[in-house]
Amino acid sequence: VISSLSSLAFANKEQLKTKVSQMAQTDEKASVRANALKYLLKNYPDNELLPIYEKALNDSSYNVAGIALGAIVKMDKEKGLVYTETIEKGGDKKRLVDVATVYMQYGSREKETFFANSYNRITDSNDKYSFILLYSRFLQRHDDDAMTKRTLPLFKDIAENDNAWFMRLGGLQALTELKDALTKKADD
Repeated sequence: VISSLSSLAFANKEQLKTKVSQMAQTDEKASVRANALKYLLKNYPDNELLPIYEKALNDSSYNVAGIALGAIVKMDKEKGLVYTETIEKGGDKKRLVDVATVYMQYGSREKETFFANSYNRITDSNDKYSFILLYSRFLQRHDDDAMTKRTLPLFKDIAENDNAWFMRLGGLQALTELKDALTKKADD
């Protein structure tokens, strides 16, 4: 629906922007709201739409709220980090992957505590899978041997002992990514 809007005969981009903004805020379907937010971010990356993303942070759909957080971080990193920390402190375990996604890209070394303390709070296996890969990439970005060594037992345990095959795969992927990063570092 959203992608086909571009081909419609709107008098100008502002009319299209207004229509998609309305959809992002009021459509009854979460998937439409989510796609509208993505469309706006891609085609109108200006701070004028920041209030729409801020409002969407409290959407009933975790997907919509996560897209909104990513949009805010992309538009205004500092403001996005403030919102991310607020979400982290709110304690909603369904938002931990959203927080991890932001911290993987922009979190300081101190956010390693968030990763270390959050994995066991996640109950959804798909979220756990995403989380461990984000954790691995956070560690690679910071290139801190002590942090990495503290985390290796967790990834090894997941790779060897988790009941779900895709979690064992995720643990193995995390270990492989870290090994490759350490090998590259040693070669440089």
